Order: sequence, then structure tokens, then C-alpha cells
Amino acid sequence: MSNLGKHSESYSSATFFLTDRYLTCQLVGRWMMKKPFDGLTIVPAGQAAGRPLTKMVYESSDCSQAASGAAALGHALSHLTFGWAFLGAILRFPPISYIIEQLINLLIMFLPAPNSPWQDENHGNQGDQ
Repeated sequence: MSNLGKHSESYSSATFFLTDRYLTCQLVGRWMMKKPFDGLTIVPAGQAAGRPLTKMVYESSDCSQAASGAAALGHALSHLTFGWAFLGAILRFPPISYIIEQLINLLIMFLPAPNSPWQDENHGNQGDQ
């Protein structure tokens, strides 16, 4: 019964490409780096083979499964325990993944971009000089 919490689906290995272009992706990346994913390699989107990526992308090593956006996160969660895999399956359901992606797009519009003057405490309000 020691493996009860581990989810063992037929995922051998996969790569999860994560962009740092958006604050939401950076937060997801920080969370993911703390989790013990089984057979999942998390790499920066800049290392994707010959194509620029602006979303999270999941690719299985045998090329049988690929997804982007919220569905990619759903696939990645399948490399954790059964509970996370169940949540991942919900995220991969097309109406749910569409709604989640639209919410993330709204967040991206209102959250400051990484390395923007809004996040840099040294810039302050330059109009008050």
C-alpha cells in the first residue's frame, strides 16, 4: 500500500516547456520546481527545438501526446500523485481548459510583466522629481 498515493499511468517521460515571459508562468514554474514530478523534465521555453513558445507546452518523449496552455499543465500534473493526476484530467477537459486559459489571459493583461518598471522598486515614480 505504500504506492497508493503515486499515480502510475503509462507516462514514461515528457518535457514541459515553460516560458518566463509572463508572471503567471513564472509562478507556475516556481511551484512546479518544488514538486517531485515522475518522468517530467521542466525546461525553459527558449530551449524548444527551433520554435518560439509563448505558452506552456507539454510533449511526451514518444511524441504521442502534446498540449499547450492549461491542457499542458493538466498533462504535467499526471506525473504527480493520483490526486494531482485527477485534477490534471479535469484541466485537460476542453471546456475547462478553455475557461482557465481565458482567465489566465485576463490575469496577464492586468499583472505587470516580469522585469517591468512596475516591479522594479528602484525606479519609483519618476514624475515626482
